[in-house]
Amino acid sequence: MRTLTIVLLMAGMTLSGGVAAQELKTLQDSVSYGLGLLVAQNLKQQGFEAIDPAIFSKGVDDMLKNSAMKIEPAKANVVV
Repeated sequence: MRTLTIVLLMAGMTLSGGVAAQELKTLQDSVSYGLGLLVAQNLKQQGFEAIDPAIFSKGVDDMLKNSAMKIEPAKANVVV
């Protein structure tokens, strides 16, 4: 399950401000939102309920955009 979570995170789920009011107009919107639900469900099942969504989103965004990371993926695996 842990591997599934990491794969889904790398696949592109992001949480961003203002999304709650956004309608799901395209298939990409629905897939993105669906991935978010599934990742969150998986995290909850593993006991990760106290996750900061803004920091989580920043990690996803940094990975997807190849931006500077706060910690390297290898360290993230150790921390998680």
